[in-house]
Amino acid sequence: EIVVVDNGSVGDRAPADLAQVETMLEQGGSEGTRWPREGEKGDRGSPPAGALIRVRSQERIALGAARNLAAKRSRGEYLLFMDDDNVAKPNEVTALVTAARATGASILAPANDYLHGSRPPRKGQSSRGRWAPMGASLAVGFFKDCFGDSNSLVKRSALLELGGFASQFESGHQDSTGEDWEFFAAAVMSGHRLLAVPFSLFWYRLSPGSLVHSTSQHLYRERTLRPFLAFAPPALEPVLRTTRATYFDIQRESVRQRSREKEVGDTQDVMKAVVCKETVSGSHLDGLNEVANAHFDIDVDGKASGWEPFGEGFGVERTKDSNFLTLQSPDGESVFGAQQKVWIRQAQPEPLLVAARSRARSMFPRGQWEGYTLYLDVEHTDGSSSYGYQVVFPGNPVWEWKTAVILPSKPILLVYLFCLFRYRRGQVDYDDITMRTLTHFDICNADNTILNHSGIVPRYSRHANVIYPSSKS
Repeated sequence: EIVVVDNGSVGDRAPADLAQVETMLEQGGSEGTRWPREGEKGDRGSPPAGALIRVRSQERIALGAARNLAAKRSRGEYLLFMDDDNVAKPNEVTALVTAARATGASILAPANDYLHGSRPPRKGQSSRGRWAPMGASLAVGFFKDCFGDSNSLVKRSALLELGGFASQFESGHQDSTGEDWEFFAAAVMSGHRLLAVPFSLFWYRLSPGSLVHSTSQHLYRERTLRPFLAFAPPALEPVLRTTRATYFDIQRESVRQRSREKEVGDTQDVMKAVVCKETVSGSHLDGLNEVANAHFDIDVDGKASGWEPFGEGFGVERTKDSNFLTLQSPDGESVFGAQQKVWIRQAQPEPLLVAARSRARSMFPRGQWEGYTLYLDVEHTDGSSSYGYQVVFPGNPVWEWKTAVILPSKPILLVYLFCLFRYRRGQVDYDDITMRTLTHFDICNADNTILNHSGIVPRYSRHANVIYPSSKS
């Protein structure tokens, strides 16, 4: 059966659209099957409840209340909720009911593809993105919606047992998204089985006027916290609120940081378009590097000339094709490193390019860590110093470049360079340590790389960070 809820629509369009759908269903589908109105018997002897039910609410009610109203009028064993920004794919109902019968789950949540614009999806329509739920993970679900979209198959008896979706408006007679997250979290904590279906079974239309873009973030976070507070001891409420608020603060700052990086990148692209009117050849820069023995070649005495040990020292590993610096910490309590004094001798302040390749073959715990870094102290020509420049590596197990630019306020005489691994257990490797005054070629070369020796460094406009000292004197 199909239950359509007209939630307080204004004007004549919604009734006209519903009447058109009603006419289409009454005329029958491709097999000539006619959908009966409410109270009629269908072609196959359907119950008097009918297959097409129109429910109209004179006043607009909360989204959860509209879903509950549809569930109340329905008679089926399973309910599949669809909003006006959803478009079912041809196999959605069959796939979800089959999965429900096979697993006995109370809730089946499929993935969805994103759709832009107002037109229906075409046959063979390409997706603009996809969202796939994780399923019944309360540890993840406390912080973010991993359970599924409201376009999910729900066992009617489970919905009624849980009291349906939250049916009241939030503070100030406002509605907000998150009612599905709230309901699914309560269902999982009540012992109902929720499964994610790893197939995209419907389209989700992205629209600037949708509720997700206008909802109050405060109301959204409050309502999605409610089920966890309801199942937790009251004494834990301050802890749960603080933990969640901290998470959202971190997420918000991450979004701001990405926005700032995009603004910087866009500005650099504009500057590049103005400055780089002609591409330049990079052959004259091959090998231009102020760092001595950047590839850790071993001399006749068995040493990596130009490098001195720092802390517990360093090793050099030889392969068939190259050598590289290796720092191995067995206990996570010591400092390992290599150091070099690099003469720059600038006559005037100029940007200094710093780059290196590195990998963390093993690191416990893994992840970006300020102890796994190129560390630089700068001495200026007037005798003053700037301390604590850092190029921090992300801790990935594959070789990757990290690039940064120092913008000095005074000419640089020399740089004290350190390759460090400290206060974590594991082994990291360094190679291709590079330092030079930033050149026209670094920004404007034809193949959009910063360096053109022994490998590729990502574009300066997107991946080279400007770094600042931690303190100056």
